Amino acid sequence: MSGMYFWAAIVGFFLGIAGAELMPIGIALPLFLLQLGIVIWASSPRRFAAVVAIFLISLGIGATRVYIADTRSESPLDQLVGQSMLFTGRVVAEPDKRDTTVRLTVAPGGYGRTPHILVPVSLPATFTYGDMVRVSGVLSRPEAFEGSGGRIFDYPHYLAAQGIAFEMPHAEVERIQIAPWSVRGTLFSIKQSYLSGLESGLPQPYAGLAGGITVGDKRSLGKELTDDFRRTGLVHIIVLSGYNMTLIVGAMMLLVRGTSRWARFVFGISIILAFVVMTGASATSIRAGAMAGLALFAVVSLRMYAVDRALALTALAMVLWNPHTLLYDPGFQLSVLATIGLVHTAPFFETYLRWVPTRFELRSIAAATLGTQSAVLPLLVYQMGLLSVISLPANLLVLPAIPLAMITSFIAGVVGALNATLGFIVGIPAYVLLLYVVRMTQWFAAVPFGAIEIPVFSAWIVVFVYAAVVAIVLVRNVSQPQTN
Repeated sequence: MSGMYFWAAIVGFFLGIAGAELMPIGIALPLFLLQLGIVIWASSPRRFAAVVAIFLISLGIGATRVYIADTRSESPLDQLVGQSMLFTGRVVAEPDKRDTTVRLTVAPGGYGRTPHILVPVSLPATFTYGDMVRVSGVLSRPEAFEGSGGRIFDYPHYLAAQGIAFEMPHAEVERIQIAPWSVRGTLFSIKQSYLSGLESGLPQPYAGLAGGITVGDKRSLGKELTDDFRRTGLVHIIVLSGYNMTLIVGAMMLLVRGTSRWARFVFGISIILAFVVMTGASATSIRAGAMAGLALFAVVSLRMYAVDRALALTALAMVLWNPHTLLYDPGFQLSVLATIGLVHTAPFFETYLRWVPTRFELRSIAAATLGTQSAVLPLLVYQMGLLSVISLPANLLVLPAIPLAMITSFIAGVVGALNATLGFIVGIPAYVLLLYVVRMTQWFAAVPFGAIEIPVFSAWIVVFVYAAVVAIVLVRNVSQPQTN
């Protein structure tokens, strides 16, 4: 019965967050739900009443958390939207380098606690994390826009999940103080030196791919090659999320196959920690590392029951910290779903893949690919409007090369940061492997009808699909009780 209490609290909290995000309801209704739950709990000794009470209380807590977040997001800057302003502030996130701009996340000073401002700066630009800058421009609110296939991208809420509420396009930015020393700043600096080492030792787009598979940096890949990775279902290897980290760590476990389960666990956790450090220990990398670590624990411990609870608590902590994460952070959503798929769905597929050889762990890779991609498929199709029908063969042929490509790329980046000429020589093995990955990706992307465009459809269809899957799993668990 304690399990029912736990899941009533988890489900109630998430529904409270989602409901308050979709329908602004103020504070009166959440307080009513809290009071109603307490009354039901106090007035009835029945266990079912306790479950209902916990659900209502958690529902009210979730809605209240959104109300608090919305209240805190109110800022004196709201009165300045559409006006020219001059302010000083600090760069509080790693500068996001794009094709022609660098996007700075700036915390303005002198306005109290306020959301951050996104400030795009034209290249070349040399700003770093922690710099104090003077910014001049017209303040604006981000707006939703139409993406591929007519899909509307809720850009304001997407930025809100990152603590950003304002934009200042075409601003003039001047550094007025160099960033003081900090741990995160040092990590970001090491990452940039590493990426520079890759560029000195490898030509493009292979240096960009090396940066993508090792530290999630895909800005040098170019739009055409990035689209090829999407069409082939391989984009997960260059996007920093629990989804790609889980699959990549799983592939790297090939290097220690044959050792004990807990030796593989220690190796996998070491790889995850290396990922987090190499990416600057950003919130995104920490979240991805947490999800990948949970999936790895599930695989080696065989304790799915415990991992389900750990995953739920991890997701709850992330949403409690920033409630906008639940509905408006695609990376969070894909990480959670991919972890669930790897834990619960991959073993199911593996039982039906006896015809796939175990050599090079191809069967495990196939099961992991099917498990994770089936779990994220409804959401990915809804978000991107693209269904890749060649994902499985593409992953089977590419993923086995990823562990060695990561190791050789890492060596090439480190050596290249110290000596460009030596980095070029040491980078030859990485170049060969990366060339194979790129050529296979381009070949699969050119397959006719390999990716199918899906028209826009309602988000409620996605909700219905996942609700149906959860219902089937619950019925299956009730008919086949699981023991620890």
